[in-house]
Amino acid sequence: MMRVVAMLALLFTHGTAFWLSGFPQLTPIAIFGGLFGIDAFFVLSGFLVARRLFDLSLVTRPGPITAGVTQFWHRRWRRTLPSYFLFLLINFCVYRYVLERPTGGWSYFIFGQNLSAPLDPFFFPESWSLALLQWFYLLAPIAVLVCGQIKRKYALEMAIAACLLGYFLLRLYVVQKFDLAWDEAVRKVVLLRLDAPVYGVAAAYVARFFPTQFFNARKACAAFGVVLLSVAILWCGQKHAVESVLFRALIFSMVPAGFAFTLPYFAGWTRSDSALLTSALTLMSRWSFSIYLIHVLAILLLLKFYGGWIALSAANMAGITLFWLAITFTLSALLYRYFEAPWMR
Repeated sequence: MMRVVAMLALLFTHGTAFWLSGFPQLTPIAIFGGLFGIDAFFVLSGFLVARRLFDLSLVTRPGPITAGVTQFWHRRWRRTLPSYFLFLLINFCVYRYVLERPTGGWSYFIFGQNLSAPLDPFFFPESWSLALLQWFYLLAPIAVLVCGQIKRKYALEMAIAACLLGYFLLRLYVVQKFDLAWDEAVRKVVLLRLDAPVYGVAAAYVARFFPTQFFNARKACAAFGVVLLSVAILWCGQKHAVESVLFRALIFSMVPAGFAFTLPYFAGWTRSDSALLTSALTLMSRWSFSIYLIHVLAILLLLKFYGGWIALSAANMAGITLFWLAITFTLSALLYRYFEAPWMR
């Protein structure tokens, strides 16, 4: 359920690209909306990955456990890498021969395009989050493995707390020292944002080792998470917020923390009595990765060929938005069925 909500929020945010020519007041939504949609995905990914790692008993079972790590990497990369490299090739061709824009270099093949420096915003811009998640998939099992082997009580808990606090302090330091822009230079740089999925890991830890408290407190936690996210939204709405050093460091802790507190509620969500609604949510969840890979490229192509016509009226903006959604969902369904699913099998 949370994946669907995050995906719809992201589509709504990026869909404002068709409306900005007639409604420039939507610009703040386009700028800050992506922060909330993407961070929800980060937190959910951390939650699901950690639950998988805990299910493999990497923490609690003694003995050889490297096979569990290998199995985890195999499943994750089989799910994500084929589609990523397919769309890296597609983007290269479309950007060079259709959009006539610069294309990326070799770093995209090793997810280094935004490892320690800002991403090139003119080529495959949505890949910044994919790179962050791939590095998380690589490092998370190693971190859990090491914590499981340390003969010290609360090693995992201290590692999670140190990561969350340490990353906030790191962002605070580098923003203050180098006066980095909040979006390209902080939000989209892997080495400054690897803590985002760890908020999901923290929630997964509570769910695994304190399941009763996790589910009993789901409404209170969700309420607190909504309050935290609301404060973050109001802060983003302040005119000079992005000029604040504290904002550029703390907002990237507040937003994922807010989503992490909503996880107990979403984790306890039961299937709807409506078979149609349940089926729709299941399909959208399965297609989410394909949707993410397709929707931005579809926007760029539609703006290139129909940008002038779109700006003529609100009716045109609405029509092209619906057309974009239809294309995105149709192609995502086909990509999942004929490419992603066979690779996963």
